[in-house]
Amino acid sequence: MADSVTSIFNIADDIGAVIVGNMNDGRYLVSWMRHQAAQFKYKFAYEMPVHVLAQYLSNHLQWSSQRSYVRTMCVIVTLVGCDLEKGPMVYKIDPSG
Repeated sequence: MADSVTSIFNIADDIGAVIVGNMNDGRYLVSWMRHQAAQFKYKFAYEMPVHVLAQYLSNHLQWSSQRSYVRTMCVIVTLVGCDLEKGPMVYKIDPSG
């Protein structure tokens, strides 16, 4: 059923992601972002801000685009989150980081 297919994912309590492109790469990045958010919460004892996750993700995608032995991720990720200090935020990250 076409209306049951979605590309909207929950990353953390305050962060969501919309992924466009290759869904195999997208599912990998969703699990990677969830892992990064969980590590951040474990290390610092508070939820990861969306701007920090956007920076981590863009660094990860930039690293993979500069290596000849790593295939570039074929997705565009839009991160949406709400921060207590900065309010609602939206970030768009393309494959080049």
